[in-house]
Amino acid sequence: MQKSEKLNDGKNANLAQTSAKSAKVGMDLRASENDPCKQVFANRSVYLQKIRYYGFDMDFTLAIYKSPEYDILLYSNIINRLILLGYPEQLRCFPYEQDFVIRGLWFDRTFGNLLKVDGFGNILVGIHGYNYLRR
Repeated sequence: MQKSEKLNDGKNANLAQTSAKSAKVGMDLRASENDPCKQVFANRSVYLQKIRYYGFDMDFTLAIYKSPEYDILLYSNIINRLILLGYPEQLRCFPYEQDFVIRGLWFDRTFGNLLKVDGFGNILVGIHGYNYLRR
């Protein structure tokens, strides 16, 4: 066997090994594509072009947040943004209170109330400022 034939046989063997590994990786990727535990699902399509304001729900994100550090940062950024929009500087006097307002709230723009609502739309708690509302 000549030297060039040996080199070609070595290249062919390496190429065959590489092809076999690539095929296995491809099969592994396709297998994971079919595994529902490794997929992300959306309930419906959302056309973001017409949306002017965004909110978010941290329960169903792919990131892991460090609370309360993240909450404090978010609160201070919201205060800064409100002041930039023309709200009074006195907003800085209100400290972040971790236990006061928590997730799952609706804001009533008409009356300025925060509403804690269950999954069926029933109001569980209403708050105006720091005062709880009665039925």
